[in-house]
Amino acid sequence: STLFPYTTLFRSALACMNTIYVSKDGKKKYESSKEFALHCIDIYRRENDIEAEYEFFYEDSGAPALKVKTNEKLRVGMEKSHDLFISISHSKDYLVAALGDEKIGVDIEVIRDLKYIGIAEKFFSEEEAIDVSKNGIKRFFEYWVRYEASHKRQGIGIFSGHKVGIEDAKLLKVGEGFCLAVVCNGDCKINFI
Repeated sequence: STLFPYTTLFRSALACMNTIYVSKDGKKKYESSKEFALHCIDIYRRENDIEAEYEFFYEDSGAPALKVKTNEKLRVGMEKSHDLFISISHSKDYLVAALGDEKIGVDIEVIRDLKYIGIAEKFFSEEEAIDVSKNGIKRFFEYWVRYEASHKRQGIGIFSGHKVGIEDAKLLKVGEGFCLAVVCNGDCKINFI
């Protein structure tokens, strides 16, 4: 599997950086995933000098989404306004929000005991299921988060029945006891908040 070390990766200064915000105690600090996401959007706007404000909503599919707020006071030709995309995940006390200027998907899972062999056989390729049976529960979660992140980027759930590949999903090595994956075209940075 593809592992990327915890580091900030840089790309063109003209584009906003894809950013993943991780809160280890997020479920204790925030009332909801939406409140956490709104907090992350504010941080992202400040970090990237974005003037626009965004409205947070859920698509019909249940996927979180953002659109630029517009009203009569919005300045014509606002230079620092652009589309912004979001993906959210949570597991146990962890909350994660990924923001960027392109479609993005993120998933986090705390490694925990479950009957993973049957799940792997149902959702993974035969080769991946064999790999999981040989290498255990951590390998299961390494695949699972990549599948979840890939589906989220497409705006569909993993149980939708659509097969989405994980070739573009990056498994991020950021700590012990959980797995984190992101799918985006560009690079990304990770902020623990």
